[in-house]
Amino acid sequence: FDPAKLKVRHESVINSLYSDMPRQCSSCGVRFKCQEDHSKHLDWHVRKNRMMKEANKTTTRGSQKPKKSRDWFASTSLWLSAANGGTVEAAKVSFNANGGTQKRKEVEEEEECVVPANENQKMCALCVEPFEEFFSHEADDWMYKDAVYLNNNGSGPIVHAKCMPEPRK
Repeated sequence: FDPAKLKVRHESVINSLYSDMPRQCSSCGVRFKCQEDHSKHLDWHVRKNRMMKEANKTTTRGSQKPKKSRDWFASTSLWLSAANGGTVEAAKVSFNANGGTQKRKEVEEEEECVVPANENQKMCALCVEPFEEFFSHEADDWMYKDAVYLNNNGSGPIVHAKCMPEPRK
């Protein structure tokens, strides 16, 4: 490892490093042996870009959601799947079969607490923090996320679901 020798370009070494993986993704630079894997990877880029565009369309009024960045490290299930010769899709399926469904149920429960937006009340009546506003395509109206009415009959001031007092026993 003489520094002087490392500074000299050796074409034969470079060619031997990349000869096994001739196809390269033009978006991210990942290399592939066969055309089939390369095509699947490009399809993945297309799906990812569509999801990003759809997520940007459904942002709240006046502010955009922060974009989710890529994780720094692969998950445990992904590592184990790769060690056994599996693919990324197989790791996602096994994750969703185990722990992903529980998180999905929690998200669905949180999304159930929505109230139509009210121009006269933009802040929680209890904690005086502003509500997160979003447009619901199902209701075709602007809604407050994680919000409920203080009275159980669907009237009264609007409060955050987490601010709602515990019922007495």
